[in-house]
Amino acid sequence: MSNATLDRTASNEKVYVEIEQDGKKFTLCSLQKDKCEHVNLDLYFKIADNVVFSVAGKSLVHLTGYWDPSPDFQDDLMGGL
Repeated sequence: MSNATLDRTASNEKVYVEIEQDGKKFTLCSLQKDKCEHVNLDLYFKIADNVVFSVAGKSLVHLTGYWDPSPDFQDDLMGGL
């Protein structure tokens, strides 16, 4: 994940971007309109990590980054070709 950005329709309330992995929750960042609307992140998760992203608050948050599947996963997608 590379960025977390508040949606332009965000309220003035603070929101928290969180992840959950193995039953544990971690806060990645907090965002608030007109104060901190965007955060650069340098996070790498593998598909097998089973990470769940969530937002605590009333505003939408856009997460951007790239997806780099493992070679085994690519083989599964291609039917072993």
